[in-house]
Amino acid sequence: MLIDAMEASKIRYVVFLGPEEFRLLAPIERRLMSSLYGSLCPPLPIRQFAAVLERARLLVTPDSGPMHLAAALDVATISLVRQKKSLAFVPREAYDTILWRPEISTVIEAIRANLDGQNSTAPVQSASATNQLTQWVTPPPSADPLYSSY
Repeated sequence: MLIDAMEASKIRYVVFLGPEEFRLLAPIERRLMSSLYGSLCPPLPIRQFAAVLERARLLVTPDSGPMHLAAALDVATISLVRQKKSLAFVPREAYDTILWRPEISTVIEAIRANLDGQNSTAPVQSASATNQLTQWVTPPPSADPLYSSY
């Protein structure tokens, strides 16, 4: 589980849940009760969520509404891509990272690479987006270009 790996790596984080993920609230709350580095942000109205997200240094996310909102707010993203069609929609700034069906260890490496040179004990969600030129792309198995739409 990514939460366990982030805890083991001593990376501070916030878990955001949307209304469609409410069923996950209880198990995530239970998991985070013993957390030293993480906290839970329950579902928020979109404007409040945007205000919180705008302060993020990094968002690790699948192809989702928060991913697109982070891109609009210039928040660095690590996009966890599982379907080729998602490749057409992931953020592509120099500070964004695209991972194709990554192992958890690869996600942790990408987080570390993104945060490299910054205070690693600072909360992931507490500062403005970085402009460092870190891009970690794990392409899909085919040779299809990343910008094609499916």
